[in-house]
Amino acid sequence: MTASPARRAALAALLTVPLLLAAVDGRAGERRLDAAEIEAMLAGSTAIRMGGGTAYKQYFDPSGATTYVPEGGAPSPGKWRADAAEDHYCSYTKSR
Repeated sequence: MTASPARRAALAALLTVPLLLAAVDGRAGERRLDAAEIEAMLAGSTAIRMGGGTAYKQYFDPSGATTYVPEGGAPSPGKWRADAAEDHYCSYTKSR
């Protein structure tokens, strides 16, 4: 007895999905970014995050300037950079 075309297509889909998930999962591992990758990811971008129960937006200007904007609050200027010697992100808010 042979399976109908619809049944064969359904079976093929059931077998294909786990293979696709395994391929995606194999490439999705965590890894540490180097300074150049950090700069490329952040420069000209805006990040949204939670901190102390408050939502923040932070814009990363390619010049190294940054602006923190807490939800419902005033913007705070700061500086950011990627430290090439340590391959990590550095950021601080300017004192007013």
